[in-house]
Amino acid sequence: AGLDRFFKMGKAAEYLGREALERIASAGPDRRMVRLVVKGDAIANPRETYPLTVADTQDIGCVTSITFSPRLGFNVGLGYVPANTTATGTAVTIDSPTGTVTGHIANNNWQTSD
Repeated sequence: AGLDRFFKMGKAAEYLGREALERIASAGPDRRMVRLVVKGDAIANPRETYPLTVADTQDIGCVTSITFSPRLGFNVGLGYVPANTTATGTAVTIDSPTGTVTGHIANNNWQTSD
């Protein structure tokens, strides 16, 4: 999920989950957490988890949270996608209670282009 900056590998101490973390560190994570931008009206039930498809592929991820930002004027969210599909601007499709909506993977400033 890109959280590797929060821990150091190589500590001498034993701890719960060490083997799993070492395996992920050597092979790389399967999924990454990304920021999402969805234009349009607010999405109902913003704290529900929704299926997410990366455009033009069968890669499936999920939206973990999404809400309308009055300041930005569009929906912003977080979700997990396959690690090889995290580029800013990548199109995604979200199955929400209000229907299928399209969005894009955003950068750290909630922009969909560099």
